Amino acid sequence: NPTEILEKSGLDEIRISLNAVNEEEYNLLCRPKVNNAFPNLIGFIKECANSDIDTYVSFIVGFEAVKRTEDEFRQFALSLGIKQDNIILRDYIRPID
Repeated sequence: NPTEILEKSGLDEIRISLNAVNEEEYNLLCRPKVNNAFPNLIGFIKECANSDIDTYVSFIVGFEAVKRTEDEFRQFALSLGIKQDNIILRDYIRPID
């Protein structure tokens, strides 16, 4: 179990940029190079949240490709076991052309 290994090594905090609430949006935004990246990441986040590791999850609000409200991101993070204070929402900043 990777979470147990991290915990035993002394890791006490982790911050994960999730940016999506489902696999389709995750694949669109993050373009993972491995299959099942989203479900594996969700499992890892849940394991961390259920351990002694202080787990934070972040989302970028305002991507044009994904129309989600801050509340939708918050509710999803809470459903994973993330504490309200450990949900980070950042505004999308468009690249300079």
